[in-house]
Amino acid sequence: MATFPTKCSRCGAPINWDESASSVSCEFCGQLNTLNTKPFSLNPISRQLEKTFDPVKRVLAKNLQTLVQ
Repeated sequence: MATFPTKCSRCGAPINWDESASSVSCEFCGQLNTLNTKPFSLNPISRQLEKTFDPVKRVLAKNLQTLVQ
């Protein structure tokens, strides 16, 4: 779901959106502002996966080295 920024990304001036538009130019500085289409970030999920699977990867790597020798 997209969200409408309420302020210009360049100068911070208030933005007046036309609800049918996906972008609008700032009336003060001319900056083209677009909809925010990323509702969430995957970074916290990636960090949690790394925390969970890094110990498993270390154990598997150690066991693999033992088998190869």
